[in-house]
Amino acid sequence: MKRTLAVLSSLLLIGLVASLGSDLVDSKDAESPTHSQTDLSGIKSLRLRNQSSQAAKVAQRGSPKKTARDRKALSDQRTSKKSLGRVGHDDNKQSDGETQPRLKSSSQKNSGGKAKQGQGGSATSKRTIRWRKNKEGRLVPVYDSKVRAELEQSADKIADQRGTVLGVLETVSNKAITGYAYDWKKPEQILAVDIYIDGFLVKTIQANQSRAGAGAKSPLYSQKGFATGPIEQLKDGVKHTVQAFAHMATAENNEVKVVELAGSPRTIGGATLPHGRIENVQGQTVTGWALDPGQPNKTLEVELIWDGESQGRFAASSPTPVGYNPSPSLNLHWFQLELPEHDEKTQHTLQIIVRRDALQRELDRSPWLINKDVENENKIPYGALTFANDAQISGWALDPDIEDQAISVDIYIDGDFLERPVADKLFAALIHRPDVKNPNHLWIVDIPEKYKDGKEHSLSVFAVNNPDGANPELSGSPRFFRSEVNNNPIGYVDVVNTSVMGGWAYDADAGAEAIDIEIWIDGALWKVLPANGQRADLVPVVCPEAGHGWSVKAPESLKDGKFHVVRVYARNTPNGPKTELSRSPRELAAKKPYLGVSVQGEAGRGLKVTRVFDSSPAQVASIQLNDIITSYNNQSAQVDPVVFEQWVLARSIDEAITLMIDRDVSIETPLLSSLAPAIKTQIEAFESEAIAGGNPSPKTIELGDGRKVHLQSRDQIMVQSWSNRISMNVYPVLKQQGK
Repeated sequence: MKRTLAVLSSLLLIGLVASLGSDLVDSKDAESPTHSQTDLSGIKSLRLRNQSSQAAKVAQRGSPKKTARDRKALSDQRTSKKSLGRVGHDDNKQSDGETQPRLKSSSQKNSGGKAKQGQGGSATSKRTIRWRKNKEGRLVPVYDSKVRAELEQSADKIADQRGTVLGVLETVSNKAITGYAYDWKKPEQILAVDIYIDGFLVKTIQANQSRAGAGAKSPLYSQKGFATGPIEQLKDGVKHTVQAFAHMATAENNEVKVVELAGSPRTIGGATLPHGRIENVQGQTVTGWALDPGQPNKTLEVELIWDGESQGRFAASSPTPVGYNPSPSLNLHWFQLELPEHDEKTQHTLQIIVRRDALQRELDRSPWLINKDVENENKIPYGALTFANDAQISGWALDPDIEDQAISVDIYIDGDFLERPVADKLFAALIHRPDVKNPNHLWIVDIPEKYKDGKEHSLSVFAVNNPDGANPELSGSPRFFRSEVNNNPIGYVDVVNTSVMGGWAYDADAGAEAIDIEIWIDGALWKVLPANGQRADLVPVVCPEAGHGWSVKAPESLKDGKFHVVRVYARNTPNGPKTELSRSPRELAAKKPYLGVSVQGEAGRGLKVTRVFDSSPAQVASIQLNDIITSYNNQSAQVDPVVFEQWVLARSIDEAITLMIDRDVSIETPLLSSLAPAIKTQIEAFESEAIAGGNPSPKTIELGDGRKVHLQSRDQIMVQSWSNRISMNVYPVLKQQGK
């Protein structure tokens, strides 16, 4: 018989865990002053000020005159040049009329002239950055052609290593499965998407359909959607797991690179679990609620159990009691029950079990101890249901009153009693629990053949108290299981370094047999090997056998000190989608570029800046909150923010990127008479409604020339603010976060 186990998440060992702008000077200009990254603080005063009004003036009038603060900053730089390093060129050389010394940082001086290899081995970690003013009067970084080529090559290599395919599984229903997928580096290439249901391939479609909601100007991005049409397998009401994988063939080795889309896997259908909570026990009354989220209008029954004995069943159909203010959906799902007469000097145990047809479940905060400050000899047992599928279930249970002895558990399938096994086998994971002295509290039960019918079945497990008393439901119960499902493999990457790689992988469908894993390095398949090593720590938390570990010596190529990406996948048994193991991918010698902004898509415009982090390259470059990034390195920003984030991640530290931004700058309120009649009419109508107490919703009116007016009502007064949109380039220099 196939030995299979489904893993409860609470007990798993898995720890889920450019080309520059056209206004840059010629890179061969030897007159441009040069600074290392450590010298940037000395020229911050020459950067564009953050005030919007100044930004507007710069865009309209060109370079501003030097202020006393600017002249003082230049003087301070010359005064401090000894501490920064020797002067490499004549201080009197000028660029665009600006006198600045070319400095060499102390860190470069101390290195003895040897350039350290940076990310990808192509760019120096202490690269010299040259600055000059552009036509708008801002200081911009420039590189010579050799350095710029190195940065581009490094960024391209890192992008390939980290992967450039992305997408989202957006909707799942019996009417259609939809989403999008594309390669952000090669948007012209059409990807294929494999749709799996319960681990079995049901459809392969192309991601080349129109996406009206993509907010993309370029058809390269808006035509990357996919939709399956109606799916018969999802119409039976049973719980199903849907996965979507995008892939394309690689010319180098004819292997297939597969990426599981964000939002995958997704579950649909299946029975919902009734649930509830004991809210309060006061005097002789217990108050709480019980609800089935799948049938919110259905009234459920609750059973009151006192010291292990049933006191009857009652409908949870009362309105919300006075003094409670929960979700409105809980109204008419409350109960308020009288407790049996009891001695206040004796401890008692109260349990509330909710019932829906044959399924039973204990409410949150049950068991509830009455007079808990009074010493009670009968303590409550506890444990967990850790594995459940169509072949086997197992878990552990113990009673603090008889910790060194075994207790039993009661198992119910679809509300029918199955058996009462003894929890007396070794459960190695309990060795690590300080509250457990004896680890021999494991129970295992085989599922009868009659339940392997492809239908969904419920499973509930309760600990049996010794001596007689409250029999609480174990953690992880109830659960549902179903046969005819291709279980996905699971696994973990324990270690990846330049000497060794190792971890474990297990597929419940393969049982005791080892499955194969794939190790990919820098986007290419490196090795396939079986996960058949001995890992005693896996039993029985992950699997019933120890032979599912893997370990391999790392290749010599990882010892070059350069950036590498290692990914590990487990192959599915039977044939199905392979699964990337937990803690994969792993990166070696990782130096991740940092820009320091958060963005979100702004339909029709670009990427809206929602946050600028302190001391980040974005802040130094004067990027502001609510700026709209319309392009980066001359690439359209009209795509989802994930593309932009991955693009930044694939750049190089010390690289300057070019961002075109739109910014709304406040302007003086124009005369109403100077506006177009249609605009004037809208403003007057808004004001009239506000005066009349109509409380109109806030409104924004575009004037068509870049200006717009924001209107809102406050205390029957119209409040208006006017703004003007300007466009400009900014040039942040990427750095490593925290440095």
